[in-house]
Amino acid sequence: MDVEIREWGKTGRYAVHVDGKRYGGFFDDEKKARELADDVRGRIRPCITCRREIISEGPHHRMCAKCRQLGGW
Repeated sequence: MDVEIREWGKTGRYAVHVDGKRYGGFFDDEKKARELADDVRGRIRPCITCRREIISEGPHHRMCAKCRQLGGW
């Protein structure tokens, strides 16, 4: 899963992108955007059923939305 920081236009604002999609809001400070990106990187875990990488909300969140809908647990 790709996590990157992109500059938004010529305004000096930054956004964190996960697999090409914006995650979170825009930041005036690049340092805050980097902190969010590091936090996201620390929460990337594999789904316990299909092994696809997801952004986990914590120990209770280890299954992707697709597997959860299919009732694979």
